[in-house]
Amino acid sequence: MRKILLSAAVVATLSSSVYGFGFGGMPSIGASKDAAASLTAGDVDAVFLAVKNAEYFLGESSSKIVAVLGGSEAKAKLEAELKSAEAIKDPKEKDAKIAKAKQDAVAQTIKDSESKEGKEKLKNLGDAQKKEVGSAIGNFALAGLLDAIAVKMGSDVVSRASKDPMGAAVKFASKLPLIKDIVATLPQQATDIAKMSENLVKIAKSGNIPVAMPDDKKVQEASKAARD
Repeated sequence: MRKILLSAAVVATLSSSVYGFGFGGMPSIGASKDAAASLTAGDVDAVFLAVKNAEYFLGESSSKIVAVLGGSEAKAKLEAELKSAEAIKDPKEKDAKIAKAKQDAVAQTIKDSESKEGKEKLKNLGDAQKKEVGSAIGNFALAGLLDAIAVKMGSDVVSRASKDPMGAAVKFASKLPLIKDIVATLPQQATDIAKMSENLVKIAKSGNIPVAMPDDKKVQEASKAARD
């Protein structure tokens, strides 16, 4: 748990120096050529892949956590909010609404699970339910760590592009604003998920629910996984 909290805390500071990125001063032609050679399409695409995988694990885990710990009413409410969000035409606004709905549902589930009734419900979970929610909690934490990785990689991409305005900045001009937005917005989400993960682990412990938290290897593998 300590590793998760530290990762989120560190990543929350990463955007400060990159958020105001313009393209910096004009480097020499030689420096521009070297920088262009070092920043690749793979570096850029890796940022978006990490974000995509974070979204996958956030969706998969939050749905299971809410369904098992929150119950049918909480599950139905989340599904209704997600359906409403899907109707939003602006992609950026839609993604933000979907992420918020999932996080809010988990936050409410945490609150409910800390009540007297919630604690009693934890005691009555079957082994299969405990296994399912324990796995979901680990994947929820994984989503936050993948957000953190995306921010770190995105910060690096933007920094390197800013040193190469005549090369990499031009080559990846259409994607850099999107990466800049990732760097600016995801640190808070990563931090919020880390805090909720800590509370979920405490809840799991009180209900004798085994939780397998992601290690560095799993985080790295998950950040690079290709999904349809």
